[in-house]
Amino acid sequence: MVTIRIAVEPLPPEAGQPLGLLLPEPPRTAEQTFIGFEAPGRWRLGSVPGANNGQRAMFTSALPREGDSFNLVFRPGNQPTPDEVYRRFDNVYTEAPPALREAVEAEVATAGSDDEAVRRIVDFVAQRFDYGARNPDLTTPQLVCDIATGNCIDINTILLSAFQAAGIEACYRAGFFFKTAEPGTRADGMHCWVTTRVAGRERHWDIAHCLQTGQIPVVPGLNPAGGLRVAASAGRGLTFALDDLTTEPISHFARPHWVFADGGVMEAEITTTLRACEPEMAEALGAGAGLVDPA
Repeated sequence: MVTIRIAVEPLPPEAGQPLGLLLPEPPRTAEQTFIGFEAPGRWRLGSVPGANNGQRAMFTSALPREGDSFNLVFRPGNQPTPDEVYRRFDNVYTEAPPALREAVEAEVATAGSDDEAVRRIVDFVAQRFDYGARNPDLTTPQLVCDIATGNCIDINTILLSAFQAAGIEACYRAGFFFKTAEPGTRADGMHCWVTTRVAGRERHWDIAHCLQTGQIPVVPGLNPAGGLRVAASAGRGLTFALDDLTTEPISHFARPHWVFADGGVMEAEITTTLRACEPEMAEALGAGAGLVDPA
């Protein structure tokens, strides 16, 4: 098994009074099976359905105190990723604008197969980025004509929308990346990547890590730069139903989010630490593997 500890910083008073805290319930994938949460008893976690998607969450109205934390516990996946993870739901974060759609359609027009179309789209996106800080101009999909600087979120915003514009089955996964499988390793914020499924075969694409490590052309793999990762959610623009309240869309749902009375959400400040990782789980999550599925 693997256990991840997430310590939640209390919300500063000036941020307002939230209804509570929304936690992503990690999806089942071919690599991971989520066993459950370990949280303070007073949190009294309740299950919350996705309003526009199949992603689920847990909610607590007991606001975390200083020093509060919860654990996510996983075991290796033993079944194919369910179809629900790939269910498409279009929104402002996923729909390609006409210029990008036309460019993608031209890029894949002569592809001899869906696999070739995937390869062309990955190269098309990778050639338009230098890895760097978050780009405020790339909050939603658009055609990048020159070279843009951006992080994993910016790159995958374009990549996911390009795959969907070409009719390729793909899903956006947000979660945590650890540089090693050693207990005590901390995740540097959240991380995201895109997974494609062609004729039942999944491939993971992490252009950001490939750009950082000079692996061009981009190679498919769960951890092309080594390390270990888990998915906390699947999908962009997720909304959730809390009784008669529907939250505003969450762009990427790895960290917990505070929920307010008007449906607004705010990402919580957290510290994420790998507490334990058994060898079989490290293998399932590709820990230290470097190139995975390099074909």
